[in-house]
Amino acid sequence: MEMLEEQIRNGWPDNARQLSELIRPYFKVRDELTTENDLVIRGERLLIPRAARKVTMQEIHRWHLGVRSSTRRVTDTVYWQGMTSHIKDFVSTCTVCKQYGNRRSKEPMMCRSVPK
Repeated sequence: MEMLEEQIRNGWPDNARQLSELIRPYFKVRDELTTENDLVIRGERLLIPRAARKVTMQEIHRWHLGVRSSTRRVTDTVYWQGMTSHIKDFVSTCTVCKQYGNRRSKEPMMCRSVPK
């Protein structure tokens, strides 16, 4: 994260190949990145460092919502490269969701004749 902060402060090269592999994925969104109080921000969303992502996903998924709901809860406030797929993987391995998920039984569809 420090390397990314430094790159944001010092400016970006013209070509992504000139960057370290670690920060190369952020080249595409470089114009949206800023730093504030030692935090990296993309637009209005806080960039979550790699070390804090697991804890962040645990907090996002605390109520055991599905992938869409979990992702929707945070897309306006936090960001990291591959966030949606990471949340999807995290939710799909949740033992509580595996055990209790999708318990709501759906009413069987009943065919009815159309009145004439």
